[in-house]
Amino acid sequence: MPLPKVATPEFEIKLHSQDEPIKYRPFLMKEEKLLLMALESKKEDTMINAVKTILSGCTLPGQKVDFDSLPLFDLEFWFLHLRAKSVGEVVKLLFKCDECEEQTEVDINIDDVELFISEEHTSLIEITDDIKVEMKYPNIKQFSKFTNKTKLTESLFEMTRECIKTIYHNDEVFEAKVQTKKELDEFILSLRQEQFGKIINFFETMPKLNHTVLFDCNKCNKENIVIIQGIENFFLSS
Repeated sequence: MPLPKVATPEFEIKLHSQDEPIKYRPFLMKEEKLLLMALESKKEDTMINAVKTILSGCTLPGQKVDFDSLPLFDLEFWFLHLRAKSVGEVVKLLFKCDECEEQTEVDINIDDVELFISEEHTSLIEITDDIKVEMKYPNIKQFSKFTNKTKLTESLFEMTRECIKTIYHNDEVFEAKVQTKKELDEFILSLRQEQFGKIINFFETMPKLNHTVLFDCNKCNKENIVIIQGIENFFLSS
C-alpha cells in the first residue's frame, strides 16, 4: 500500500517583468535543506543560485517561466513571498546600533517589503537627439558572472554591452543580439562620459527590494534607521 501524499496549497504572484501571474507551491523540506546550505555558505552568488533552483522546483507545471532571463530583482521579490507562504511572514534579523553597536533583534514582516521603482527610471535612454538605446535588465547568469569579477571597470563595460537590447538611429533599428561584440564595444567606447552616465543611471535606478527598518537599541535606547536591500540582507544578520 503506497504512503499517503500530503496536499500542498497553490499561490500566484505577479512579477514586474512578466505579463501573466505565475502559480507556485510552498517549498518543502528538500528545498528548505538547500536554502539552509546556501545560507551557511554566506556567499551571495551561492544564495542566488539556490533561490533560482528552489523557485524552479516550486513552480507549478504549465507555467511559462524562463528563469535564466528573469531579472534578479524579480527572483528576489518572488522568493521572499515564497518564503512567507512556506515558513511564515516574519523574519527575525539582528541589527547593530549606530551609537553603541549593541545588536537588537527585529521582526521584519515580508508582506511589508516592496519592490522600489524610482520615478526617474527608464529603459529607453536618449543618447543624442537622433540616437536612443533601449536597455534590458541583467539576469541571474549575468549577475553571477559579473559579481565574481575583480575588475570593476571591465565588469561595468561588459554588463553594459550585454544589457543593451536595441539601438535606434532615426528610423533605423539595430538589435544588439545580431551585432558583434566588437561593434557593441565600439559603440559604447564612442560615448561621451555624460552619455555613458545615462546608461549607468539605468542600473543604479532599476527596481530593487527596499525596506526601511526603525528600531530602538536594547542597550542605549537610541532610535536607529536601517535600509535593507537585496535578498541576502533579509536572511543574514548584520
